[in-house]
Amino acid sequence: MIAVLRILMKDINIAATTALQAIDPAGREQGLKAGANVIMPNLTPVKYRQDYLLYENKPCINEEAEACKGCLETRIEWLEIPSRMVNGETPCISKSEPRSRLSG
Repeated sequence: MIAVLRILMKDINIAATTALQAIDPAGREQGLKAGANVIMPNLTPVKYRQDYLLYENKPCINEEAEACKGCLETRIEWLEIPSRMVNGETPCISKSEPRSRLSG
C-alpha cells in the first residue's frame, strides 16, 4: 500500500508509523523501504504513554525520547538510505506560493 501511494503521490509525506512496528519488529524499516519518507520518535513523556496506547504491542513505551531518537537513527542507518533529521513540511507546499492556491 505504501509503495502504491508513493508511486501515485510522489510529493507527499508518508509516515512509517509505530503501528507498522507493532505488526512486525522491522515494520517501520519495511515502510521506509516501501516508500515512506517520515519516521517520528515518540516524544510523549514515559509517565504518560500508558494513557495513549491505541493498539497492542506499541513499541518504545518505556523508552525516553532521546533513547528513542537514537534507536531510530540506528535503525535507519542499517537500511543504508540517506536520511536527515528535520522538522518537515510536505514538499508540494512551497513557501513562495500562497496556500489558498494549493487548496483549490
